Amino acid sequence: MESEEELALPPATPTPPSPSASSPLAMTIASLLISRSLAPSPRGAVQFQRMYAARPAMFFNLEKRLTLTGHSGCVNALGWGPDGLLLSGGDDLTVRVWDYHAGGHLLQRVLTPHRANIFSTQFLPGVQPLCFATCAGDGRVCAFQRRTTHGPFKLVREWRPFHAMAKRIVPARFSGQFLCCAGDGVVALFDINCERSQELLYVPYRLHSIASNGRFFCVAGSSSQILVFDFEDLKRDIHDNKALHPVAVFLVPSTHKSMVTGVAFHADHILVSVSGAAVHRFSMAEGLHTFRAAAQAEAEAKAADAAAADAAADAPPFSQKRARAEEAPAAVSESPPSKTRRTECNSTNAPMILSDQVDDEAGREESRDGDEEMEICEAQDEIVGEEEVVEVHEVVEEEGREEDGEGSDIELPQEDESLDTQRLLHQLSIARRMLNLNSQPRFLRVLPTDYTESNYSCRNVVGVYEGHSNVNTVKSVSFLGPDGEFVCSGSDDGRYFIWELESQHLVAYFEADQDVVNIMEYNPLTATVATSGIDYDVKLWAPTSMSPSSIRDRAEVVRHNQLVHEHYQEQLALASSEEEGCGLQ
Repeated sequence: MESEEELALPPATPTPPSPSASSPLAMTIASLLISRSLAPSPRGAVQFQRMYAARPAMFFNLEKRLTLTGHSGCVNALGWGPDGLLLSGGDDLTVRVWDYHAGGHLLQRVLTPHRANIFSTQFLPGVQPLCFATCAGDGRVCAFQRRTTHGPFKLVREWRPFHAMAKRIVPARFSGQFLCCAGDGVVALFDINCERSQELLYVPYRLHSIASNGRFFCVAGSSSQILVFDFEDLKRDIHDNKALHPVAVFLVPSTHKSMVTGVAFHADHILVSVSGAAVHRFSMAEGLHTFRAAAQAEAEAKAADAAAADAAADAPPFSQKRARAEEAPAAVSESPPSKTRRTECNSTNAPMILSDQVDDEAGREESRDGDEEMEICEAQDEIVGEEEVVEVHEVVEEEGREEDGEGSDIELPQEDESLDTQRLLHQLSIARRMLNLNSQPRFLRVLPTDYTESNYSCRNVVGVYEGHSNVNTVKSVSFLGPDGEFVCSGSDDGRYFIWELESQHLVAYFEADQDVVNIMEYNPLTATVATSGIDYDVKLWAPTSMSPSSIRDRAEVVRHNQLVHEHYQEQLALASSEEEGCGLQ
């Protein structure tokens, strides 16, 4: 098997053309350089860098500076690293490491153990020597690291946690850790120092994208909802072995089954790329407020219900027993007076029937036995339902501890017990063995609620960015500028589009692929944009053009892409109506 290869030292960096002294761009740079030279501290250099990269003129004057060739398939993954390093991965199952400062020189071609298309690759911040991770369509996740500062990258970890395509990687809050989402609805946490991954979350739909702003992370996929989680909750819930709960939920307004193809997270802003629709922007602060208000309202409603239940519990015990007997829909089966009463119980929600033909002492003992048998019935109901995996595990865990000798109150079936009760206890014992603590269920942390039709979801869109086309492939969306002042997205027409964040105006678009642009990665240190798509190469764009980008045909381009989206929505509506018709039949 061919090993990773380390290529020769890079050639001298080519000198880019200098702008004319009379051009607006040169005057802007000159004024910023003067401000930097007069700065009293080294922070002036950082301020110059941020001011330079955040000016709209930088994105008006983007031009293609380099084309990085060498891949033998579509390039699906890009990732910037320190010192101008760039990762690219794709259908040829390799990751290539490029040096932007050396004129796009190829430093290394890394052969990966993946057996399907690579979909994401990212450097892991804070790890020395440098380390990056990859995920691919075979469900594998790999980590590569240098042994020395300038040595080649070698495979150090390989995980196989998913049963479907692994789609996106995002660094976690702690050094050496990262998150990955997959098409089987699972989000997992990885640590390069650990051989096993930690499954965090399962949702009942495909996941396509994951993003983080350092404190929160969000996931989205073939659903109209975007779920946001807190890293602090993640740390606590993993330690306590609890299911994760979101802190905010956003819902994309859509009349049909449009899916989310990409998300981006920066500060308070969340960008959502929707198939057959525009890019949407949500406010994280508003989402937190909506979710907390709904949670508070639900807690108040539960408190009111609990107060009502406590008031009802103050009634005499005989009245409670008679009330439960009157509410039971089934008839009382005749049985001889005995202190061990038989209870009919099956896989349906069978209520406990109390007999009025026993004396008070026998009735009290029957009530205790009935409560225990009712718990068994409820556990059986939860075992039958596939959606209640979490509750089953909790019930069986408690029962298992009692069965291990900590004082079980459940009696084994006696000779006079009914066959249904014996069958129930047998099935419960099987469930105990299946869900024992030594073999934890795969999807323990199931998302407890569907928020698409609840008051928890924030539906207020604070920004809409139109003009591109997103139908044929799964496209990402990203922020541009040191503080996310601009929005960038690829398109099916081979262009990538740039909008201003606050005004939502289309600033520019550039032809970057013969077919489709899927990935855009921005490097704030060099104000450089890397793009890739169906072509077998990577294109690098820098603000060095002498003339601003021309968008004189903007109306025609935007109108064409709008027609593409309208046609796509019509197809979705037709498919939805056909599904409803089949359901009625």
